Amino acid sequence: RIGIGGYIKNIVWDSNVYYSTGTAAISIEAGYQSDGSCDETNCTRIEDIVLRNLVFHNSSRPGEIVCPEKLPCSNITFDNVQINGFVHNEWGKCDNVASSTFTNVLPAGLEELCAKTKSLTPDTPIDDDDNGNNGENKVLVFVCIV
Repeated sequence: RIGIGGYIKNIVWDSNVYYSTGTAAISIEAGYQSDGSCDETNCTRIEDIVLRNLVFHNSSRPGEIVCPEKLPCSNITFDNVQINGFVHNEWGKCDNVASSTFTNVLPAGLEELCAKTKSLTPDTPIDDDDNGNNGENKVLVFVCIV
């Protein structure tokens, strides 16, 4: 639902192999407002995401991380992530990531893209209380590993 906001946090993908994804191997994105803008009350917050020991074969491209300027992603970790057999060998972009860690990531380049936005810091605390709405206020954003 537009205008609600939400979050995705504390997610770990560990020890998987993917074949012939046909699309970007990894896409972490939070910009789903219909007019393309959001603020701290209706953006989706993404934090504490770990991709560890993952191998992708035959993806169209490595992927991207795209977070809202007003609510940057934080604590994004790529540890031993390898993408092989892609058509386009460069990471698309890394926008508005406040904190990230990259260890043994192939192809190279994502760490450098994300370093441009590390000075940003999220300043709105996550509200884990869904006010009795059985999770309706919590929005799963597009974090696609196909």
